Amino acid sequence: MDGSAAPLMTRRLLHDGGALRVGYLVSRPTSPECIDAEAPAGNVLVFPLKGVFARHPSKRRNLVATANHVVALPANQPYRLSFPGCIGDEVLVLQWSREGLAARLPGADERFTAMAESHDLLSPRQMIRRSRLARRLMLGEFDALEVEEQCAELLASCLRVDEPRPAGRRRLEDVKLAIGLDPIASGCWATSPRSHACRPITWRTSSAAKWAPRSTRMS
Repeated sequence: MDGSAAPLMTRRLLHDGGALRVGYLVSRPTSPECIDAEAPAGNVLVFPLKGVFARHPSKRRNLVATANHVVALPANQPYRLSFPGCIGDEVLVLQWSREGLAARLPGADERFTAMAESHDLLSPRQMIRRSRLARRLMLGEFDALEVEEQCAELLASCLRVDEPRPAGRRRLEDVKLAIGLDPIASGCWATSPRSHACRPITWRTSSAAKWAPRSTRMS
């Protein structure tokens, strides 16, 4: 590897609980070329917050990661990465020791290996959890036990080793939560056929406690 291709990196340790370490990493690349990254000592989940990077499992395969993705890096497995367009990135890094991971979430070690074959898309609820966690850690507004619990919940959700979620009511709750936090970004705006002006969709509740926008009909 050409040393000139190595990006400039700034690391900040946000939480160190022994079995769990949480860090914030900013990369400012000087070249779009691939570089060899050091194999992590523990199982790592990478949550891009800004920018873009690509992981290269093989010479003919590239996996791009943006703020919509979560990236799993199994312990002791080296990998190659690059920064398309030299944009760089900012990521939240959650790293568990193998012993700590096995104690917290049995079976997760195998899921890390399987998940590393792709970059999974985050659901709206997972994005909210990730952003809240990153913000509180950056501001220092957290309790150590609370961080451990929130990271474990996010881990179980991303690795899909927690209890299966029902597709109906819980999924709708995720949508309502995203709308409440940012209605414009969530796309919950409609165009009036009369005035052609943008207006927010309002919600109503029926006796059966089903939610539906007034401007549409739901079965």
